[in-house]
Amino acid sequence: MKEMGCDSPYYIVCKGIGKRLFGGKEVEMKVVEKRWIEEWVEGLGKDERESVMAGMKQDEEEREEDEKPWYAGDEDDKDPDYALTRVWKEYKDYLVNTPTMPMRGPMVWDISKWSEEEKREFSFDNMDLDF
Repeated sequence: MKEMGCDSPYYIVCKGIGKRLFGGKEVEMKVVEKRWIEEWVEGLGKDERESVMAGMKQDEEEREEDEKPWYAGDEDDKDPDYALTRVWKEYKDYLVNTPTMPMRGPMVWDISKWSEEEKREFSFDNMDLDF
C-alpha cells in the first residue's frame, strides 16, 4: 500500500494482518505449503502448468536472499491510531448498538432456512414501484 502511492497509513494494518497470517512459520510448514502448490500445479492443464511454472520461476529469480517479507515491520510503522487494543475496544463499543438479528423478517440471517411464506414479503412481486 505504501509503495502504491496510498496517502493513508493503512499499510500498517495490512502488515499487522500479514504478520499474523504468515509470520513465524516453521520451516516444516513452508515445505508442506510448497508441496501443496506443486500438487496444485500438477493438476493443471499443460498450457496453464507451463505458464504458472514460468511465473513461479520468475518470482524466485526476482526475490533477493536478504529481502524482508512485505509484512516485516519497521520502526516508523508504529501509529497509535492503529493500536489493536484501542481499535478493538472501539469496535466492541460499536457492536453494542448493532442489531444481532434481522430487523425485518424471520429472526434468522440465513434465508435458505426461511419458509416460502417468509420469503414472499421480500420478493420482487411485492415491491412498491412508486418512487
